[in-house]
Amino acid sequence: MHSRLLLCLSFLVAGLFASAGAVAQAQQADEIKVEVGEFGVGNVSRAGDWCGVRLKLTDSAIKQREVLVRIVLADADGDRPAYTRSITLNPGTPMDAWIYFRLPFWFRTGDTVLALVNEPISDDREPVGQRAGRLLARKQILPGGKVQDAGTPLIGVIGVHEMGLRQYATVAAQGSMTYPALAHEAIESVAGLTAKGIPDRWMGLAAMETIVWGESTGGTDTDISQLRGERTKSIKEWVQRGGHLVIVLPPSGQSWTNAATNELMDILPAVNIMRREGIDLSDFRGLLTRSKEAALPRSAVLHVFEPLNSAAPGDAIRVLSGPKGECVVARRIVGIGAVTLIGLDLSSRLFSQGGVLDADVFWHRVLGKRGILQPDTKDVVNRWQPIAVDQVISAQIAKRGTAVTGVFLGVTVFVLYWLLAGPLGFGMLKARKATRFAWLTFLLTAIGFTGLAFGAATWFRPRNFEATHLSTLDHIYGQNIQRSRSWMSLMLPHDGTVRVVAPDSEGLPQVPGLRHDLGGVLSPWDPVGNSQRSGFLDGREYQIDGRDPTRLDLPSRSTVKQVQLDWAGSPRWGMPHPYQGGVISADGAKLVGSLVHELPEPIHDLLICHVITQQPIGADVRSRLVSRVQFWKWPSNKEWAPNVPLDLKVETEQAQALNSGELYLSNMVPTSNFNLGINAGVDSRAFRSVVDAMTAATLFSQLGIPDDASKQSATQVAILRREATQTLDLARWFTQPCVIVIGFVGGAGPNAGGGGAAPVTVSIDGNPMPTSGMTVVRWVYPLPDLPPSWRGTSDLPEAK
Repeated sequence: MHSRLLLCLSFLVAGLFASAGAVAQAQQADEIKVEVGEFGVGNVSRAGDWCGVRLKLTDSAIKQREVLVRIVLADADGDRPAYTRSITLNPGTPMDAWIYFRLPFWFRTGDTVLALVNEPISDDREPVGQRAGRLLARKQILPGGKVQDAGTPLIGVIGVHEMGLRQYATVAAQGSMTYPALAHEAIESVAGLTAKGIPDRWMGLAAMETIVWGESTGGTDTDISQLRGERTKSIKEWVQRGGHLVIVLPPSGQSWTNAATNELMDILPAVNIMRREGIDLSDFRGLLTRSKEAALPRSAVLHVFEPLNSAAPGDAIRVLSGPKGECVVARRIVGIGAVTLIGLDLSSRLFSQGGVLDADVFWHRVLGKRGILQPDTKDVVNRWQPIAVDQVISAQIAKRGTAVTGVFLGVTVFVLYWLLAGPLGFGMLKARKATRFAWLTFLLTAIGFTGLAFGAATWFRPRNFEATHLSTLDHIYGQNIQRSRSWMSLMLPHDGTVRVVAPDSEGLPQVPGLRHDLGGVLSPWDPVGNSQRSGFLDGREYQIDGRDPTRLDLPSRSTVKQVQLDWAGSPRWGMPHPYQGGVISADGAKLVGSLVHELPEPIHDLLICHVITQQPIGADVRSRLVSRVQFWKWPSNKEWAPNVPLDLKVETEQAQALNSGELYLSNMVPTSNFNLGINAGVDSRAFRSVVDAMTAATLFSQLGIPDDASKQSATQVAILRREATQTLDLARWFTQPCVIVIGFVGGAGPNAGGGGAAPVTVSIDGNPMPTSGMTVVRWVYPLPDLPPSWRGTSDLPEAK
């Protein structure tokens, strides 16, 4: 009894000490006030993509001090990546701190992330050179806005007027679910952004496929003069890495042409901008709306663009012209991305609030979209549960060979052990009349098979660092930048911690005004569609630089770790290019010229796309392709070897000609009548072939829409979605003449022999990691511009 009383008293005292410690720690955590300024750009983020959080920190200390700020999440293995940065705080003065991290696919609006503020302790072993000391603040952060589903594309809008872009979010209900009305995805526009609210790193903009700068009148938060320093660099790097910046010039008061106040001047199209007044926009009706009756301004301001004589190829592309041939939409290629100027005042109240501007008439031609955004109810067809075209990534990079061997070995050893230690062994002893040795035999058998199992496990245990990958590699001819995204399964054969480092840009050519330290960023990755939060019981925390995430110190348990690498820099691979310095030209729908490449392996499953020109203005491009397009596809058993010229005129005559680009892109969409896709690997529920899936992801915004499939007597139509490949399609290139080459290197080629190294790879403890897998090569050759012709206004289709 006395001992029980002492035990209870001991527990009580221990509980009091623990409570006192918790209270003391809570009091210490109140030293710094933590508030959330923005969770994502404009308080909108997307699961499965990079996100920036702007924290507002107010210190109650009596003197200036440096602190360590951390955002802690969970990865697919249950480990805790801590995205970290340091910042110096002044007493009583609120300070903003941007931190960048990748949200897992399972993250939703109601979920939280943990924000911690600590005293820093110098430690050169950590990515930021410091580790966390005494806790100063702790706060569970709830997203202040909306966390979009991983399958939702985002368009940012600087200014409050959405200029018809909200129409891309049109959905239709079917039972308890909502779907895009007659398109594969509903696109969310994030309006109300400001120049001062742009994040200071490109990762904060990574979820946006396009940013439309709609208001830029002097003296406001949306004026270009308010974009300075690191925020300017952020926008430029985002564009270089594939972003599309669209600038709508205001009728007056704009400062885009003022080099002293516009730090983006050097990436604008190389054009003369001429302002014209008193323009009757009724003449532009076919470019703006389907309606014949909608009132349009009779005396508007219009900016027209004239390419400079000094403009280099790709610096001043005429995309759309008015009925008299005056250019009203011009574009410049910048790295993998582009900057587009629009001379029509789309941010005026008439267009932004009056419903006059039809997005599927105008914006389809600028952004390269497809779909009927405001369909009749009778046009909405039955759908399936959406099919993720990039679901194949997880299977493609999974390292199954060693695991299958180990499981087979384990089952074999167990069966043999059971037979020898059980009925077979006892039967042999009984036949020899030696059953008295049964227990000794059992013991020796157990010891022997234990040694066998241990030896076999040691023998088959991975000893080398290696990775399987699926990568994309993009290059625009004439640009000195390549872009790659790699999904990797890293085999980490040791226990402990392994340092994984992303490659840098390695000597990117110096172009005035552009960033030259692009390089790669790393993040832990979870499989597409992952909704589980499980992992190892011994989950460990590891630090990632929250502003420059080029290094991961990953917990290692002699197993695999999956990561995503986003890289851009000087060319790594010898992508296709004109043979012997020649040129590629178009003779109507025919291509003339030869290509050659110096890739490390042959290209298989080659697809050549020729975008000829946009459909005439006035034509209904909602359900059709926005441009006239021709495709040629090689059979999967044919390869294009390195250093072998490819005569486009000859090859396109001999290759499988897919005469209708409309039909080809429609047939890529599975339907219930088993019109199953471009290759036999596609079935009615999923893309089983990585070639089919990644081709569909590359052309996603131009794939056949449900209305197309319904006309083929299908009773049910598949809606496609993308999660891991958001922002990676080549939609913009369907708005201007070009040649697109899509091919595959490594992996499933007819002569594949275990190669397929990634175009860029990570380093393990300073040594490049060996890789094997498949790379999707996407190369674009811009052709001379050819704005679409105009139909007469009497030819306009009736408005629905």
